[in-house]
Amino acid sequence: MPWFIAVNQLAIKQVAFDFTDKTRTSPVNIALKSFNVSAEKTEDEAGITLVVGEKVQLSVNNGQIGLYDLALSTKKQTKSLIKIPSFEVSGILFNLQNQNIEIDKVTAKNAQVRSWLTKKGIVNYETIFAEKHKKTKKGAVKKKEDKDEAELPWTVSINQLAMNDFALDFEDQSIKKPVRFNVQAINLTAEKLTNKKGAKLPFSLALKLNRSGYLKVKGATVVEPFSSQLKVNSKIALNDFQPYIDKFARLDIVSGFFNVNVAVNLAQKKGRPFDVRIKGNSKIDSLVTRDQLLHKDFVKWTQLKLEGLDLNVAQNKYLIKTVKIMGPYARFMIKKDRSTNISDLLIDDATEKKTVVKQPIKKGKATQFKIGAINIVKGALDFSDLSLILPFSAHIQQLNGNVKGISSVKNAITTIKLAGKVADLAPVKIDGKVNVDKSDFDLALDFNSMPLPIVTPYMAEFAGRKIEKGNMSLSLKYKIENKQLSASNSILIDQLELGDEVDSPNAVSLPLGLAIALLEDGDGKIKLDVPITGSLEDPQFSLFDIVFDAFVNVFTKVISSPFSAISSLAGDDEDMSKIVFTAGSAALTESQENKLNGLADALVARPNLVVEIKGRALSAQDWPLLQADALKRQLIDIKVEEVKRDDNKTILAENTVLTDDDYQRLLADLFIQKFPTLADRSLLGTPRLIEPLKGDFYQVANTKLSTIIPPDAVRLQKLATSRSQSIAKYLVEKGITMDRMFLLSVDVDNEDQAEDDISATLNLTVK
Repeated sequence: MPWFIAVNQLAIKQVAFDFTDKTRTSPVNIALKSFNVSAEKTEDEAGITLVVGEKVQLSVNNGQIGLYDLALSTKKQTKSLIKIPSFEVSGILFNLQNQNIEIDKVTAKNAQVRSWLTKKGIVNYETIFAEKHKKTKKGAVKKKEDKDEAELPWTVSINQLAMNDFALDFEDQSIKKPVRFNVQAINLTAEKLTNKKGAKLPFSLALKLNRSGYLKVKGATVVEPFSSQLKVNSKIALNDFQPYIDKFARLDIVSGFFNVNVAVNLAQKKGRPFDVRIKGNSKIDSLVTRDQLLHKDFVKWTQLKLEGLDLNVAQNKYLIKTVKIMGPYARFMIKKDRSTNISDLLIDDATEKKTVVKQPIKKGKATQFKIGAINIVKGALDFSDLSLILPFSAHIQQLNGNVKGISSVKNAITTIKLAGKVADLAPVKIDGKVNVDKSDFDLALDFNSMPLPIVTPYMAEFAGRKIEKGNMSLSLKYKIENKQLSASNSILIDQLELGDEVDSPNAVSLPLGLAIALLEDGDGKIKLDVPITGSLEDPQFSLFDIVFDAFVNVFTKVISSPFSAISSLAGDDEDMSKIVFTAGSAALTESQENKLNGLADALVARPNLVVEIKGRALSAQDWPLLQADALKRQLIDIKVEEVKRDDNKTILAENTVLTDDDYQRLLADLFIQKFPTLADRSLLGTPRLIEPLKGDFYQVANTKLSTIIPPDAVRLQKLATSRSQSIAKYLVEKGITMDRMFLLSVDVDNEDQAEDDISATLNLTVK
């Protein structure tokens, strides 16, 4: 007869457990303050039933397990690696004979986990729990345990799973500047979990990453055969990953948030590649990156949005319906040695270069991709060319348009249609078609009424002269077909007037004044159509040289003729000839706007009149006001560096506000540093003048530090340019078109003399 044992009620409460494994290099300690186990009789069954016969039969009815204050630590760590205040399993039904486990609820709360990746790229738990593999004798074969053919598989089901308010503190120590990720409010819930084949396991996961990021995942998974359907919604702060960027580029991520809202389908079928499908939308908001070398914005945008994502990894197929970029900005610079600012930002770490062993390329499905359209809204570009005799810079604003048809389809045609403004004044249009497979393109660029002083550096390179005055409308058409370039440059120059000579070794030795006089028509316009041809397969091919030679050929055909200067129109314009500005400012006062209102009326009444605008700045009057701003900017830059050094974060100087306390503290530090013979600190650290009778400390400091800042020609030139543009913009608002205005090169007076007023000069000419 078999033995039969029935227990109606079992209760084991508040059992403490403390275990240390000292066999490891870093001993592991597991502590459990309270361990509870119970089982209770129901109407039908006892709490625990045990039958001992030919086969052992064991069943547990309505079992409960509780673990409280579980902690895992090592002697090398003062803090616990894992802490679980509460872990409970309730409603346990266990049947050994049927090999079945049913659980009503599994709950855990407020667990905390600490983890890190070592400098060698190993997770800390791997070093704790890794076992030493025992060597087997050569030729020894591990015996397989006999398996009872009639043995039933175990079935496990959990009605409800809830893991609430978990936290993970993870640190990546494998990089030069370790980065820490703080994951909080981890909540995982699931229902009707089972290991039965084909069963769907619904679950929901939510967590917070660092201060502002989050991840939400909801869906269902089938274990065998594996498949998963997920809804993923996340927001991640990109500057959390700055240490990883530091490995590759000298670039700061000042701000930016990566957002994802997608449906993810995963599947693994026998004999087939792992299938990943992603559909939905994604975006990056408020991106600002800053050049670490020049401390200027590099690339930024208000929003980059990817709409209609359809990514199929198994099929190697990637589709995006629309890419929309709001407010993009980029800064591109050609340096004196003709290298670019982009090459300066990239880090080439020779110590990380390794010999690459070429592996045979596995042939698979060709990559298929398609982007329906890239839409650009209110873009901007700062372009600088410092390789010229006179450095050149241009700012393109209000760039709008689209690029369509980007695709892997053979001989796909990509169309480009963009429009913007140069210096916020001159319209520019870009239209084109590109065939990537054939390396063919057909591109047209149109600039309308662009002030020529902006491109003075290129004229100085070509002609050895500055441009004092002139507007240019430029139509460029470039076409490459079968590696043959054919291009035309249609140029209309209105009222061109050359300025001072510039020593340029590349300048043409031609009587340019004479050539311009011959090319000008009776209205002071020059029209040029310059055809260009060349072969890209020619090893000596250079687009710059081809364009340069084409223009030289045009000018050499001109017969000598006296240069005729443009005369000014005599008129009663004494009151409008000067626009007066307040020292240090480019803002128009009400009285000066009234002057411009009168000028605008005169221009409307006389359509043949053209106004010339020459901005001016006087160092004797403007610089004292700019000195205070320059000093304040120095103090702001010091504070930005303080925040970056002390708080390990990057802030924008433009958004930094100096409190009165900040200003006085930084001012005192800088003054004592620059003038150690005039000031020091008392025993209590209070800044003071060594000779107190000289006046108030902060007044003296302001005066001394401002005085030593010499006049900045660039600041003064920008001020003069801003004054010209303020006048031009105001007249545009009053209905005067840009083809009736000319911005002359600005005047910066560095002589130590004062004048009654600071004025931009206006001049009227015949159109």
